[in-house]
Amino acid sequence: NTSKDKVWDIISDLDKKPDYWAISIVENINKSNNTLEREVTVPAPPFMDNKAHQIITIIPEQYTIIENQTQGAVTGVKTISLLQAGTDVNRTKINIVWNLDMSKIAGIGKGFAKDGINNSLEEALNKIVNASN
Repeated sequence: NTSKDKVWDIISDLDKKPDYWAISIVENINKSNNTLEREVTVPAPPFMDNKAHQIITIIPEQYTIIENQTQGAVTGVKTISLLQAGTDVNRTKINIVWNLDMSKIAGIGKGFAKDGINNSLEEALNKIVNASN
């Protein structure tokens, strides 16, 4: 229940991403215009490496963030986009689409990984909603 611009201000501040998502920034490697390359730690199943490499692209005119995780236990692309919800400029819809590769995780661990990802998504959305109020 807030404007798209206000939600965008929250989610597009990549340095504050750990405030909402279950990651820790280890090192920003390269930053140029609307792209950031960095190393992070992410939640990982036991005995899996929790280091990940991300390339994040911000597309402000489309209210879209594309996060490509190229290394780590889970790789793939997460796309976050904002839409005005109907005709009310003070209602925003957040779309999050994950295209993930979990082939490095053993069969039994995939269920735990999926649950962890779903839980982190719900927590992040709740934190974003609280910050936008």
